[in-house]
Amino acid sequence: MIKKIFNRLGKNNKSNKDTDTKKRLKYNEQLIPDLKDAHGSLFTTYLEIEAAFKEDDEKWHKIMDLIQDFESSLKLHVMLENRQLYTYLEHVYEDEHDTEHLEHLRELQQNMGDIMKEVKYFSKKYSDWENYKRNKDSFLDDLTLVGKALTKRVELEEKFIYPMYLEGH
Repeated sequence: MIKKIFNRLGKNNKSNKDTDTKKRLKYNEQLIPDLKDAHGSLFTTYLEIEAAFKEDDEKWHKIMDLIQDFESSLKLHVMLENRQLYTYLEHVYEDEHDTEHLEHLRELQQNMGDIMKEVKYFSKKYSDWENYKRNKDSFLDDLTLVGKALTKRVELEEKFIYPMYLEGH
Protein backbone atom coordinates (compact mmCIF):
# COMPACT_ATOMS: atom_id res chain seq x y z
CA MET A 1 0.00 0.00 0.00
CA ILE A 2 2.78 2.45 0.87
CA LYS A 3 4.42 1.91 -2.51
CA LYS A 4 1.12 2.64 -4.26
CA ILE A 5 0.69 5.87 -2.29
CA PHE A 6 4.25 6.99 -3.08
CA ASN A 7 3.54 6.42 -6.76
CA ARG A 8 0.37 8.51 -6.46
CA LEU A 9 2.31 11.33 -4.81
CA GLY A 10 4.74 11.38 -7.71
CA LYS A 11 8.34 10.31 -7.84
CA ASN A 12 9.82 13.63 -8.92
CA ASN A 13 9.44 17.01 -7.28
CA LYS A 14 9.55 19.54 -10.09
CA SER A 15 11.03 22.92 -9.36
CA ASN A 16 8.42 24.66 -11.48
CA LYS A 17 5.57 25.30 -9.04
CA ASP A 18 3.06 26.16 -11.76
CA THR A 19 3.59 22.82 -13.47
CA ASP A 20 3.34 21.00 -10.15
CA THR A 21 0.14 22.85 -9.21
CA LYS A 22 -1.45 22.10 -12.57
CA LYS A 23 -0.60 18.44 -12.18
CA ARG A 24 -2.14 18.38 -8.70
CA LEU A 25 -5.30 20.10 -9.89
CA LYS A 26 -5.99 17.61 -12.65
CA TYR A 27 -9.00 15.41 -11.94
CA ASN A 28 -8.00 11.80 -11.33
CA GLU A 29 -10.74 9.22 -11.77
CA GLN A 30 -8.70 6.61 -9.86
CA LEU A 31 -8.13 8.83 -6.80
CA ILE A 32 -11.29 7.94 -4.85
CA PRO A 33 -10.96 4.17 -5.42
CA ASP A 34 -7.29 4.40 -4.34
CA LEU A 35 -8.21 6.37 -1.20
CA LYS A 36 -10.95 3.88 -0.33
CA ASP A 37 -8.46 1.02 -0.79
CA ALA A 38 -6.11 2.85 1.57
CA HIS A 39 -8.91 3.11 4.14
CA GLY A 40 -9.34 -0.65 3.93
CA SER A 41 -5.62 -1.19 4.41
CA LEU A 42 -5.56 1.14 7.41
CA PHE A 43 -8.39 -0.77 9.08
CA THR A 44 -6.68 -4.07 8.30
CA THR A 45 -3.49 -2.89 9.98
CA TYR A 46 -5.50 -1.54 12.91
CA LEU A 47 -7.10 -4.97 13.39
CA GLU A 48 -3.68 -6.63 13.10
CA ILE A 49 -2.40 -4.41 15.92
CA GLU A 50 -5.36 -5.37 18.08
CA ALA A 51 -4.98 -9.08 17.28
CA ALA A 52 -1.21 -9.06 17.92
CA PHE A 53 -1.71 -7.43 21.32
CA LYS A 54 -4.47 -9.85 22.31
CA GLU A 55 -2.47 -12.85 21.09
CA ASP A 56 0.66 -12.01 23.07
CA ASP A 57 1.08 -8.59 24.63
CA GLU A 58 4.75 -9.35 25.32
CA LYS A 59 5.60 -9.29 21.58
CA TRP A 60 6.31 -5.60 21.72
CA HIS A 61 8.51 -5.54 18.58
CA LYS A 62 5.79 -7.07 16.41
CA ILE A 63 3.19 -4.69 17.84
CA MET A 64 5.47 -1.66 17.35
CA ASP A 65 6.20 -2.66 13.75
CA LEU A 66 2.46 -2.74 13.07
CA ILE A 67 1.91 0.60 14.83
CA GLN A 68 4.70 2.17 12.77
CA ASP A 69 3.19 0.72 9.57
CA PHE A 70 -0.18 2.15 10.56
CA GLU A 71 1.25 5.57 11.35
CA SER A 72 3.30 5.71 8.14
CA SER A 73 0.38 4.57 5.99
CA LEU A 74 -1.93 7.13 7.57
CA LYS A 75 0.63 9.88 7.08
CA LEU A 76 1.03 9.00 3.39
CA HIS A 77 -2.75 8.78 3.01
CA VAL A 78 -3.15 12.26 4.47
CA MET A 79 -0.42 13.60 2.19
CA LEU A 80 -2.19 12.14 -0.84
CA GLU A 81 -5.52 13.58 0.24
CA ASN A 82 -3.99 17.00 0.86
CA ARG A 83 -2.07 17.04 -2.38
CA GLN A 84 -4.70 15.68 -4.74
CA LEU A 85 -8.14 15.71 -3.12
CA TYR A 86 -8.27 18.84 -0.99
CA THR A 87 -6.14 20.96 -3.32
CA TYR A 88 -8.41 20.06 -6.21
CA LEU A 89 -11.61 20.74 -4.25
CA GLU A 90 -10.29 24.04 -2.88
CA HIS A 91 -9.47 25.13 -6.41
CA VAL A 92 -12.98 24.20 -7.63
CA TYR A 93 -14.69 26.06 -4.79
CA GLU A 94 -12.38 29.08 -5.04
CA ASP A 95 -13.25 29.36 -8.73
CA GLU A 96 -16.93 29.21 -7.81
CA HIS A 97 -16.43 31.65 -4.90
CA ASP A 98 -18.09 29.09 -2.65
CA THR A 99 -16.80 30.14 0.77
CA GLU A 100 -19.12 27.78 2.65
CA HIS A 101 -17.64 24.67 1.03
CA LEU A 102 -14.11 26.08 1.36
CA GLU A 103 -14.56 26.60 5.10
CA HIS A 104 -15.95 23.12 5.50
CA LEU A 105 -13.01 21.61 3.59
CA ARG A 106 -10.47 23.44 5.70
CA GLU A 107 -12.17 22.30 8.91
CA LEU A 108 -12.01 18.72 7.69
CA GLN A 109 -8.32 19.05 6.86
CA GLN A 110 -7.71 20.37 10.37
CA ASN A 111 -9.67 17.45 11.80
CA MET A 112 -7.44 15.00 9.94
CA GLY A 113 -4.42 16.78 11.38
CA ASP A 114 -5.91 16.18 14.83
CA ILE A 115 -6.29 12.46 14.09
CA MET A 116 -2.65 12.35 12.97
CA LYS A 117 -1.66 13.93 16.30
CA GLU A 118 -3.65 11.23 18.16
CA VAL A 119 -1.91 8.49 16.21
CA LYS A 120 1.51 10.05 16.82
CA TYR A 121 0.74 10.36 20.54
CA PHE A 122 -0.39 6.73 20.64
CA SER A 123 2.72 5.61 18.79
CA LYS A 124 5.02 7.63 21.03
CA LYS A 125 3.29 6.41 24.20
CA TYR A 126 4.08 2.80 23.29
CA SER A 127 7.30 3.37 21.32
CA ASP A 128 9.76 2.06 23.87
CA TRP A 129 9.63 -1.06 25.96
CA GLU A 130 9.51 0.71 29.33
CA ASN A 131 6.62 2.99 28.32
CA TYR A 132 4.87 0.05 26.75
CA LYS A 133 5.12 -2.06 29.92
CA ARG A 134 4.05 0.87 32.09
CA ASN A 135 1.02 1.71 29.90
CA LYS A 136 0.09 -1.78 28.69
CA ASP A 137 -3.14 -1.84 30.72
CA SER A 138 -4.52 1.11 28.75
CA PHE A 139 -3.28 -0.07 25.34
CA LEU A 140 -6.59 -1.45 24.05
CA ASP A 141 -8.52 1.57 25.35
CA ASP A 142 -6.08 3.92 23.61
CA LEU A 143 -6.19 1.85 20.43
CA THR A 144 -10.00 1.92 20.51
CA LEU A 145 -9.94 5.73 20.70
CA VAL A 146 -7.71 5.84 17.62
CA GLY A 147 -10.02 3.40 15.83
CA LYS A 148 -13.14 5.40 16.67
CA ALA A 149 -11.57 8.65 15.47
CA LEU A 150 -10.43 7.02 12.24
CA THR A 151 -13.81 5.36 11.66
CA LYS A 152 -15.64 8.64 12.14
CA ARG A 153 -13.27 10.39 9.78
CA VAL A 154 -13.46 7.73 7.06
CA GLU A 155 -17.25 7.70 7.21
CA LEU A 156 -17.30 11.48 6.84
CA GLU A 157 -14.89 11.44 3.91
CA GLU A 158 -16.66 8.66 2.06
CA LYS A 159 -20.12 10.10 2.65
CA PHE A 160 -19.42 13.80 1.97
CA ILE A 161 -15.92 14.64 0.71
CA TYR A 162 -15.42 11.94 -1.89
CA PRO A 163 -18.80 12.66 -3.55
CA MET A 164 -17.81 16.34 -3.68
CA TYR A 165 -14.70 15.35 -5.63
CA LEU A 166 -16.66 13.07 -7.95
CA GLU A 167 -19.19 15.85 -8.64
CA GLY A 168 -16.53 18.57 -8.95
CA HIS A 169 -14.96 17.52 -12.24
